Amino acid sequence: MKTIADCISAAEEQLQATSPTPRLDAEILLCDCLNKPRSFLYAHSEDHLSAEVLDAFQALLTRRQQHEPVAYLTGHQEFWSMDLLVTHDTLIPRPETELMVELCLANVSSDKSHKIIDMGTGSGAIGLAIAKERPHWEVLATDHSAAAIDVAKQNATHHQITNITFAVSDWWQEVAAENKFNAILSNPPYVTEEERSYLSPETSFEPPNALFAPEQGLESIARIIQGAKAHLL
Repeated sequence: MKTIADCISAAEEQLQATSPTPRLDAEILLCDCLNKPRSFLYAHSEDHLSAEVLDAFQALLTRRQQHEPVAYLTGHQEFWSMDLLVTHDTLIPRPETELMVELCLANVSSDKSHKIIDMGTGSGAIGLAIAKERPHWEVLATDHSAAAIDVAKQNATHHQITNITFAVSDWWQEVAAENKFNAILSNPPYVTEEERSYLSPETSFEPPNALFAPEQGLESIARIIQGAKAHLL
């Protein structure tokens, strides 16, 4: 039977041609199979793995070799120090999207109660981060996908964030006219079909309507802007 150290080394070599971070990927996937933190791998590097764990690990490595993102393989992605559930119904939250959270927190006064909307919330990342940092604010998170909203609700429950509500809506379509907000946040699709070939292979596993938009990638942005004036306080 192979040790943890042997398995990680072999997996790193196996993923070398696929991933820019083969060792990190291998460690994360093995931790998922073991249901242990990464520190366990170093503290128990000479432990032997069972056949069941080896089989599960190899199955994940094979999928990773086919460019399936690690977040989908484990079902989790960290965002704003929160462990978020992600599925193929949601875009994987990117670290750079945290800038939107930072800008909102910096530019909307924290000493008052405000209403914020996160449009196209996906896994709920932006809305949940805002609601977590400002528990006295009201956050509405919307998405056209009922499956994505279900994931976002699970994340809210897991992190015990209660000052956020969710609604299935195609941008402003189901948002009541009288519903006004102090800030409108969104990370909408903006990639054109012509740019598809420039994206990493991993993006082919993500929901296309969360990435691609017609009208040179501007359709969703235009729809958000068109409705913004009527919904801003």
